[in-house]
Amino acid sequence: MTDGSVVLENGRLPQDADAPRAVGGGTPYHEALTCLVEAEVRHCLLRDRLEDVDRCRDLDLLIHPADGRVTVAALARAGFLPRRDRRLRGKCVFLRYVHGRFYTLDVHAGFFQNGIEYMDARRALARAERAGAGARLAPEDEFLHLLLHNLLGKKELQEKHVPRLRALHAAGLDPERLGEQARISGLRPEIDLASASFETLLADGAAWHRMQRRVRRHLVRRPGNAIGAWRHAHGDRLRLRRRAVVLALLGPDGSGKTSFADALEAQLRDTPLRAGRVYMGCWGHDHLPMRQARRLVPPQVSHARMLLRRCGVPLGLTEEERAYLVGGRGSIVRLGFAALRYAVKNPLFHLALAAEMTFRYGRGIARSRRPLVITDRYVYDLEFRQGKIPFAHGAWHRRLWYRFFPAPDGILYLTTPYDLVEQRKPQLDRQQFETMDRVFRRVLRPYQPLEIVSDAPPDDMVHAFLTAHWERLLERCNRRA
Repeated sequence: MTDGSVVLENGRLPQDADAPRAVGGGTPYHEALTCLVEAEVRHCLLRDRLEDVDRCRDLDLLIHPADGRVTVAALARAGFLPRRDRRLRGKCVFLRYVHGRFYTLDVHAGFFQNGIEYMDARRALARAERAGAGARLAPEDEFLHLLLHNLLGKKELQEKHVPRLRALHAAGLDPERLGEQARISGLRPEIDLASASFETLLADGAAWHRMQRRVRRHLVRRPGNAIGAWRHAHGDRLRLRRRAVVLALLGPDGSGKTSFADALEAQLRDTPLRAGRVYMGCWGHDHLPMRQARRLVPPQVSHARMLLRRCGVPLGLTEEERAYLVGGRGSIVRLGFAALRYAVKNPLFHLALAAEMTFRYGRGIARSRRPLVITDRYVYDLEFRQGKIPFAHGAWHRRLWYRFFPAPDGILYLTTPYDLVEQRKPQLDRQQFETMDRVFRRVLRPYQPLEIVSDAPPDDMVHAFLTAHWERLLERCNRRA
């Protein structure tokens, strides 16, 4: 992908992008664990068991802080690529798209929650219980991790962690091992209290919140944790160069844009590439009071051009303009008055439209905290009056408008045979559909859109699109992070 266009090399989503080469055998998560073992990365599972890996939506791993570069190379062999987020401290998310879904690895180089470090990763890895590729934290470290993870990051203890915490506490925890980690983080009094009154802490919400305040207040006394907590809370607001990647869906009416956008948004919903949606067409869905301005929309005929033709200037006219002159309404006085009137109305309409589109862009794209924004239509919709009939004049004004308005990072152009369109929108005749298709192709040619033939179910089209291009989309999101 280049800086000028989405997912794309030279403005185009490449058809033959090389995917990372994955090792053979096993599920994606097992392949990742195998590659980490082969690369001798010191790691262990944080909360999941090896036998439950295949059922995980995402997998949490702890690695040694010194093994970061080796980890990236090992996971690349398994087909996983990093998703960068500058707010995260000591954590990187890795993604792989295969089998119609995203597999997510949350790789931690330390015990951090909301930017605060609460345990020593090196000590935890040194005494982890090894079992092939499925090393797990020692019981004492797992207990502390689950407890402090919830105290620092959750408003209340998550129900899914309660059975495991109870089982670890009931099995008996080594006080010396608990004390080693607690001394490093300086939480020995809090950990002793939590261990002694564990059931009370689980049952009493007030006691839980008091413990939360004590733990956080103690940990943020360290300068590193204070900076990390502030960065996590406010770092996303200081995004000087960051903005969402904009993926515009364009095509004639009935080409399946909305269905494709729904399917793509659903596929990305629970992933680090979760997408937002915004309507960026020029006709309808207004946020500003545009009702009166919409009445100023330019007509299909150009009175200034007809006036010049009546004055003897050899200009080409459309059939509608020639019919207008032949109809007896083409006197010089009448044409001059109409040309003057529309010389005032047209700029007012386009200024109002520019304000509306700028407001939508600022609200839905520039201020979006999502890594990706899918737009239904874009400013190129201005080629058609009321979104239906192409304008026969004012082309250079529109080209100037397209130049100044921020171009999308990538364009997906959806098209489909008219026989299918007729089933979706029988009110759209063939000539109108073919005209819209021809005009869109002419206008979008400089942007080299990726063409998608929407003659299959939306989920299948989204799967084919992501299979071929998810790496480029991820790369572009990383550049914008």
